[in-house]
Amino acid sequence: MQFEIHAGNAARPAGPVTVNLSADQAAQIDAPGLIDGKTKQPVPVQRLPEGGLCWPAPALQADERRVFALDTKGLSADAPRVVVDQDHPEQVDVRIGSKAFTTLNFAISDAHPRPFLYPVIGPTQVSVTRHYPMRPGVADERDDHPHHQSCWVAWGDVNGVDHWSTSSKCGFQRVRALTTTISGPVFGQIEAVVEWFDRDDKRQLSEYRTYRFWRGDDAVRAFDQTVSLLMTDGDVTFGDTKEGGLCSTRVAGTMKERSGGTITNAENKSGAGACWGKPSPWVDYSGPVGDSTVGLAIFDHPNNFRHPTRWHVRDYGLFTANCFGLSHFMGKEHNGSHTWKAGERVTFRHRVYIHTGDVKAGRVAEQYRNYTSPAAVRILT
Repeated sequence: MQFEIHAGNAARPAGPVTVNLSADQAAQIDAPGLIDGKTKQPVPVQRLPEGGLCWPAPALQADERRVFALDTKGLSADAPRVVVDQDHPEQVDVRIGSKAFTTLNFAISDAHPRPFLYPVIGPTQVSVTRHYPMRPGVADERDDHPHHQSCWVAWGDVNGVDHWSTSSKCGFQRVRALTTTISGPVFGQIEAVVEWFDRDDKRQLSEYRTYRFWRGDDAVRAFDQTVSLLMTDGDVTFGDTKEGGLCSTRVAGTMKERSGGTITNAENKSGAGACWGKPSPWVDYSGPVGDSTVGLAIFDHPNNFRHPTRWHVRDYGLFTANCFGLSHFMGKEHNGSHTWKAGERVTFRHRVYIHTGDVKAGRVAEQYRNYTSPAAVRILT
């Protein structure tokens, strides 16, 4: 079986591509492996849980086509893999080969009322999110906003309950089950059931969260986050507040704008003042990390509610996708609150893309195109 990928009318950076297979086609594949028809080199490939195959496509020139052929030998057993490993009952570690990528932490307490990813290690092997409050006293960091915990999902007004702060009145997100963990040569995956409770331990809604961690290369780390909220316990209103983000980060202290970092959105506006509260498909936050320049971008999926989202992005490093805080971003005559009825479901998808160099060197705009409109794949034989 052979597959042809086509770049389309513009050059593309390297990134994952997928192909759907019929049941008969899937049955023909034993241990999948691919050979790149141009380089004659083996390429890692992995079955998708939802069906089909996925592999990392190389950078392509405009209108370039590349053929990949199935090879049942696959890659050698010592080829780098994305490893998802749970050695602790309340955390899951993710590494790429022998290199740490991140850890999902879900030991819930007053200090940590919701799950979070920490650390998030970039391609230069240094964390791109801040350490406080998990590790206080790190140079170049301020011990402020203890609820800004690396990379997390939260909202400040869920039927009036605060799911943003770490106050004495905030709600809790509890991981009820890890339903799936996957390791593989192209991606690793964590699927979890997360239930949101108020302070009196009354459940408000159920969430089905998926993280897909891509293998990347020496210049790139990336993961996709899917948050699917099911209104299991009645109507749920997400209130109009700037205090929240369905994909939230606090970048490393050295990266923040106040320390020389740069915030850029898809409209090529620059700086917190120009990007805060504005709608945009993506925003990038780049700055010094160790001896290098590294950037972290968040991509908003076109199918998300109120796409393109607005951004609560600050010069001190806070960076969240916020589609509800319209009165704060547009004026008090606007109300961004929204109610979902009992039994309804809403899904938010984002990609966190971490790259070396600034927004241009990281080809962020082109990578967003890869995310929303990946290279076309067709089955040749």
